Amino acid sequence: MPAHGSNEPVGNRTPRRRSGTELTTQRILDAAAAEFIESGYDRTRISSVARRAGLTPGAVYARWQDKSELMAATLDHIFEKILPGTLLADSKIENTSARVALHALGKQLLEPDGLPHVMVNVFAGARNNPDLQSRLQAFLNKEAGQLERLIEAGKESGTFDPGVSTPALTFLCQSLGLGTELLQGGGLDERHVPSAEQWSDLIDRFLPALDPPGDPSE
Repeated sequence: MPAHGSNEPVGNRTPRRRSGTELTTQRILDAAAAEFIESGYDRTRISSVARRAGLTPGAVYARWQDKSELMAATLDHIFEKILPGTLLADSKIENTSARVALHALGKQLLEPDGLPHVMVNVFAGARNNPDLQSRLQAFLNKEAGQLERLIEAGKESGTFDPGVSTPALTFLCQSLGLGTELLQGGGLDERHVPSAEQWSDLIDRFLPALDPPGDPSE
């Protein structure tokens, strides 16, 4: 979809070369994330994480004292990957219009991201784990904040109708994100899931509703 309205920066990350220690830490966190997705919080074991990472348990304990510390870092690692700003930067959709950014985020809801159904396990684990619940709450609030800033930038540039409620649109975006993951993670039959093209077309039909009154694109 062509850009609509003025350009607003929506994220900018400058890559840097990481040390061997950082890369090893990244391997452990990636392995722990995979274990968490497959086994859930309670059944994840440090020995399994180390094995998946191709390391010894000692390499894990050298960085985190116990499973609780490892899983806390793992959840932060996972959440950082699925924040709107990170998703846009990873897709190289930066310094573009809010409308293009929302369209891209919407399309990604049905695209594999290497973290399948992670929120299903997060919500399941958060019911009986105060620390996990606290980190989930922090993530949801951070996600909302990033979406709100994106929407407000769209209003200021004339891309979105200033009369549209920012909290309402943010809530809708988050609900769509969680809803699509829960439906697919819950085993919704593929015949009930739209194709990527059908989903993208629906988003294209929805976004013009956010145009300012009297917008020439209407």
